[in-house]
Amino acid sequence: MTNDRPLPEWLFDEAQTQTLKFTEDTADDFNADRMLQGHSSCFQKQAYEGKKKKTLVLEDFTARQWPTAKKAGVKQELLSLISKGFDIYVYQEPPPSEPLQSLLVKLSANNIGLIDTDNFRIPLVKKSTIIKLMAEKNIPAREIAHIGTANLKELLGDDLPGITISELLENTHYSLKELKEHLSTEMPDIKILNDSINVTEPEKHTTILKELNKLFTIIDKFETVVYDGAYDEEETEKNNLSEVLQETAYSLRKLDLSSSATWPNSSEGVQLKSLEPKSVLEVKNLIELRANKTKFPIDTLAALLENNVHLQSIDLHRCAPFAKKGSMFHVPRFELKQLESLQAIESTSRPIAPFV
Repeated sequence: MTNDRPLPEWLFDEAQTQTLKFTEDTADDFNADRMLQGHSSCFQKQAYEGKKKKTLVLEDFTARQWPTAKKAGVKQELLSLISKGFDIYVYQEPPPSEPLQSLLVKLSANNIGLIDTDNFRIPLVKKSTIIKLMAEKNIPAREIAHIGTANLKELLGDDLPGITISELLENTHYSLKELKEHLSTEMPDIKILNDSINVTEPEKHTTILKELNKLFTIIDKFETVVYDGAYDEEETEKNNLSEVLQETAYSLRKLDLSSSATWPNSSEGVQLKSLEPKSVLEVKNLIELRANKTKFPIDTLAALLENNVHLQSIDLHRCAPFAKKGSMFHVPRFELKQLESLQAIESTSRPIAPFV
């Protein structure tokens, strides 16, 4: 994820780094000790070597939810910054067995694997707490860069960094009250992104939207569409699934068509007959596709699989695509690089067609 883009200004202190430079210029200040040591450059002056790098502290409380791909990207970016001379710490609560362990762990190439561990998490922490801990290391507040959720996304190249409604909904470790208080006091300028549409159960995130809208401006950046395939044809049309997919096509990253119905006990199964291939032709940026226990036209599945070359996770467990009368279904063709990009393919009851 790292590239040649310039580093953001907030990684640097506005004050320039000062160093002492020795010269042979008699116009500079004389240094008797240098002369007694036999140096010809026995004059000195202050030199400025550009902006001073701040000490970075990783504080993203959504870390517990990071998927494998994001963990890899975070590690790559942090190692790149370390190679450029940045000191990076992560706030960690010590285990009960080691209560005196430092709350700030300095990251390096030797321990960056900490991010991959199952119990890696970063708790909600106040900036004042970090400032106090860094003061014990003689690092003043102005020389600290707090890498929270939005700042980390900026480092990873996100064009609209912020915290998403999905991230807040998935973070069940804190109450909405705790999250709202933390965001309003510690990140008052953060962008709140409404990234999810639940076509069949919109009330799931209505509450959090209303609460946060009192404090922040909500920006629509839809990346996830959830549609419960248990709803019948009439309900499908009523909720305009096809229309939603067309409207969100370019920003859509996750599509969940999984059914909550008891299937295959149903005699006919759950069918999304109206989900035509033309509804998904512009959906080309998916990284996750789920169609658990759902029936829909096989032409549509083929279009989704063929057009989304960056898919990382597919769940087609008990998915039963069907061919409509007169349809001209063809076996999706996959490039080798596409198969290699599928980091996690969850189990299916039977293959739809061989990957060729």
